Amino acid sequence: RSGRVVELARERVWALTVWAAMLGWTVVLSAIVRDGYLSFRVGRFDLGNMVQAVWSTAEGRPLEITHGATGEQMTRLGGHVDPFLGLLAPLWMLWPSPLVLAFAQIAAVSLGALPVFWLGRRHLGSDRAAGLLALGYLAYPWLAVTAVAAIHPVTFAIPLFLFCVWFLDSDRLVPFALCAVVAMSTGELMGLPIAALGIWFAVSRGRPWAGGGIALLGAAWTFVAVYLVVPAFSGEDSIFYGFYGHVGGSPQGVIRMVFTDPVTILGALFEVHDIVYVVWLGLPLLGLFLLSPGLAAVALPQLLANGLSDF
Repeated sequence: RSGRVVELARERVWALTVWAAMLGWTVVLSAIVRDGYLSFRVGRFDLGNMVQAVWSTAEGRPLEITHGATGEQMTRLGGHVDPFLGLLAPLWMLWPSPLVLAFAQIAAVSLGALPVFWLGRRHLGSDRAAGLLALGYLAYPWLAVTAVAAIHPVTFAIPLFLFCVWFLDSDRLVPFALCAVVAMSTGELMGLPIAALGIWFAVSRGRPWAGGGIALLGAAWTFVAVYLVVPAFSGEDSIFYGFYGHVGGSPQGVIRMVFTDPVTILGALFEVHDIVYVVWLGLPLLGLFLLSPGLAAVALPQLLANGLSDF
């Protein structure tokens, strides 16, 4: 009995350590953002767009923003399909300040340490190893850089995706579905990693029907968002197609070039700055993600989208 008591005490110590690290991380990064905001060092364009979309929603005009080129009012869905911003309106109503959105982003990202800790404890059988992995998540430099960049809806997808992995690993499809829907609402391309998670679940857990359904729904979200929602609210194709002009200029153009001009596609993916980008992503993690190649492959859709872009 005494041995079990000691074991439980150790488990509690590591859990408390992770929670304390999350709190400290949130407080420090919030102070950094607050200082940047008060000193006018926070990016005006992105923060202004997000604040206006949230403020307009709170005022009864869902996701309304000012078009940067024409000065006319438009719905944000004509650029990015991220209705998630509407969920932040209640926070704005409680405290109408851009800082509330920045603080919410930082706090949300810190929560990603929890599924990392839980997954590590389950698969490694060690609270110490799990705790170190959770601390490693918080210490990952690009995570902090992203969290303090106020604000971007897709940043909220980071902890949501980790919770998605946790729920799928626990075979809890209902809470997974809730997290997946919210994660997809952060951006038009967020359905692709959800679809990749479905494929991983089908293969690694032997659940072809459930995994296939998840993959189909994730792909459907991105298809509907890109081909139906954006044109409906903007009157034209996505302005972000311009980032891919050298590789086809559209999703179907990229697919066509894969078969007609694969050399150009490979050249776009293996430019020096693309290789450096991938190296810097993986270096702080010491390549540990390669120990789970199937789950690591979930990142491929976003890596391909970033690698093919000329921005």
